[in-house]
Amino acid sequence: MADRDAIADPVIRRAVASLLATGVVDGLYLAGSHGTGQADAFSDIDLVAVAAPDAHGAVADAWQTALAAEVEVVHWDRQSRWGTLVNAITVAWTRVDLFVVQDLRGRAQDALRPVHDRDGLWADLPPKTGAKHPDPAQITRTATEAIRILGLLPLGIGRQEWVTLYWGLSLLRTMIVDLSIQEAAHPHRGGALHLRRQVSDAVHDRLAHLPQGGPSRPAMEAAFHAHAAELLPLARRLAGATGATWPTRFEEVTRAVLADRLGFQMPPAQPGPSPETLVTHN
Repeated sequence: MADRDAIADPVIRRAVASLLATGVVDGLYLAGSHGTGQADAFSDIDLVAVAAPDAHGAVADAWQTALAAEVEVVHWDRQSRWGTLVNAITVAWTRVDLFVVQDLRGRAQDALRPVHDRDGLWADLPPKTGAKHPDPAQITRTATEAIRILGLLPLGIGRQEWVTLYWGLSLLRTMIVDLSIQEAAHPHRGGALHLRRQVSDAVHDRLAHLPQGGPSRPAMEAAFHAHAAELLPLARRLAGATGATWPTRFEEVTRAVLADRLGFQMPPAQPGPSPETLVTHN
């Protein structure tokens, strides 16, 4: 059921046709938002090519030649890790990624749309992508690092290192986003630029309204308290659900130090129930 017209962009479609004409590709599939049918006007184009390991370089070379023959490419990036990834940005700022792999292991039919499927690889895949469940080891690492960052608050305030404290808030916010995505366990998470697909509107709105801090002790303390109040119960809830080890003694000591040095009361980490509004699979 390969469909070479699945690619709406005519420039990319012609480049794909040129790539396929070289015969270096065993299979080619639309992935990402276009592969799942969730693309919007802002989505990039993700392609997955299947080829023998010793042909990955030839496929990447052929793709770069084919795309450059159709449109000016103002940015290229090429990396080799678990396959060969070629990132391109065209003069129209169309983002196109080609990932060359040995096989389609770990993928499912609902995440790929065949463009060229010579050997019928797509038909052998499971129909549905499974939910991505939280990783206990990562939960433990995140909780430990969050507590460490909170414990550095007296240092940042004492030195009036406001820029460094902004960085700490950014790290905490990133952790909240990551844990929220893990809790939602959406099978099609999408990319980093489509958070609204990965978490509920309620979670997104709370994240959007977290205070950003300011160059003063009261503003920074308020911002760190708000981030901790969002992060700690979420991390503890996921730790309980996954059996992850919680850094209990580290938390106790950090709470005591913050209270003693700043009078800062770190929010409780009681997990509480996970409201249905926090999870979306739409």
